[in-house]
Amino acid sequence: MKNIIVTGANGGLGRDLCTLLLDSGHTVIGLSRNDTTLKGLKERQNFRFYHCDITKAALITNIFDVILDTVGHIDVLINCAAVFDMNPFIDQDKDLVDRIIDTNTKGIMYTTQAILGHMVSAKSGKIINISSVSGQTGIENQAIYSASKHALTGFAESLNQEILSKGVQVMTVCPGGIDTDLWNEDNPYPLGPDKKPMDVRAVSKIIEFLVGTPDDIIMKSLVFFPRCEWH
Repeated sequence: MKNIIVTGANGGLGRDLCTLLLDSGHTVIGLSRNDTTLKGLKERQNFRFYHCDITKAALITNIFDVILDTVGHIDVLINCAAVFDMNPFIDQDKDLVDRIIDTNTKGIMYTTQAILGHMVSAKSGKIINISSVSGQTGIENQAIYSASKHALTGFAESLNQEILSKGVQVMTVCPGGIDTDLWNEDNPYPLGPDKKPMDVRAVSKIIEFLVGTPDDIIMKSLVFFPRCEWH
């Protein structure tokens, strides 16, 4: 069984992923800016939670030091935290631009750097970045979100060449629409009410599979989406 950090643990996919990994016997450390949906998880023996804003580099460093002192070793970091927005670029709020880039791109770089030295010293570890199909192909009204997710592909492509020989790898996961509370009356699923995004548990199981892949197999990136989409 593995010790796994999941950022964005309070979100739909992050929360479900934490639940699935706990059910499979792993120890899970959840990070999020808030814990409004985590009451049941916080009562479980193998779950630890830390309030954390991943856009704060110094805070990340301090919290990861505490985590390592507490559990001793981290096998997997799953970067699930993200900010999503669909708006025409011409109308994009500049503060929201900063929040998207700071969370989706810089935040993942901060968490990765905070754990990388530990994994390199241990000569093992997986970093799984949850990107998006929007990080593989541009989608209308997602210019900033798409840019933030495209950056993860280049980040992983370069970083992997630094760390593969040290026993560590970065995986980039690019899912399409997932059935979470991201889609609601104010932000409807863009393909319409008669189309169905992917079940969140199905997506969590795919990520769980990546957690368990042998260390001598390289899974660089994975793109998948519901049948009603094409990317």
